[in-house]
Amino acid sequence: MSDKPISKGDLVMVVRVAKCCGLAKRLGYSFIVNKIVFQSYYCGSCGAPHSADWVALLSENSGAPFYRLRRIDPPALNDDIPIGEELHV
Repeated sequence: MSDKPISKGDLVMVVRVAKCCGLAKRLGYSFIVNKIVFQSYYCGSCGAPHSADWVALLSENSGAPFYRLRRIDPPALNDDIPIGEELHV
């Protein structure tokens, strides 16, 4: 994990419960960010309204606010991992 901000195309995972009702249903859910918006929204579970915040969207009706997400860095390639030319069969 790094301090780089979440951006379009990042792989993210839901790691925190909702502030309003403690919804934990989506904990562990991961998705690739399709769009980032600054908007107000309603909790999908209890319907509580939330003031404007940065939200990462998977689709127009599915996403999560940044405070619930953690960006997942892709694994770094090491020199000791064989690649196409180095594989001997």
